[in-house]
Amino acid sequence: MKARELFDDMKKRGLSPHVRSYNILINGYCKSNLVGEAVALFKDMRKKGLVPNTFSYNILIDGLCKIGRTSCAQHLLDDMYYSGQPPDVFIYNTPLDSLCKAQHLDKAVALFRELVDKGISPDVYTCSIILNGLCKAGRLKAAKDFFQHLVMNNHLLDTWTYNIMTNGLCKEGVFDEAISLLSKMKGDGFSPNVVSYETIVRALLTRNENEQAKRLLREMISQGLLGRGNKDFESVEAILERSFSLLKGQNVSSDVKILIFHVLR
Repeated sequence: MKARELFDDMKKRGLSPHVRSYNILINGYCKSNLVGEAVALFKDMRKKGLVPNTFSYNILIDGLCKIGRTSCAQHLLDDMYYSGQPPDVFIYNTPLDSLCKAQHLDKAVALFRELVDKGISPDVYTCSIILNGLCKAGRLKAAKDFFQHLVMNNHLLDTWTYNIMTNGLCKEGVFDEAISLLSKMKGDGFSPNVVSYETIVRALLTRNENEQAKRLLREMISQGLLGRGNKDFESVEAILERSFSLLKGQNVSSDVKILIFHVLR
């Protein structure tokens, strides 16, 4: 690496690299998937008496998480506290996402609790990472408990967060709760979008729940979510076409078919 040659040459000349110089190299190594070299350089920086800054930690934590070394990344989170540079929610989101993708969900929930206990406010992305991980793993009860915890403690939520929970309920065939959550979303001041409805409609059609699917399709039309006047119509059209094409062999009632064709024509 050319940058490393220049870095080593600088030291040979008796010049002392500063933190920014180390950060440039650490970042380069992480982007090149040479995380071991980045870690060695980070340790060398500390031996030289230099204090890593937030960027130093951030790039190394990100690099470690990308190669699955999340436990090492968590040690760096602790190190940040000891060095007087407490991590913010954006830095925490990286190992949280890594843990969920690796299916280490209990560890992810524990880390979530840790950041809350330390006075850090989770953002929408933080909450969605955990909820999505639990739903994808089929841990519906844990997902429902976690979602309820978020609501009760006034954590930041948005339509996306509700859609994740709705999708989790639909995957497990709990349609009544999914439809109730759609109503709750409105009551909590969030506007369901096309995905909110499509998730439930698609699941209902796969289970031959035609009447409920038809009712929700009509609700979408009445709210202007379906129709060529809607700015998102192209994506809506693609969603419905995909849903319907997958259901050609299913027992979809004729009135639902007529309704879908009416939207797509």
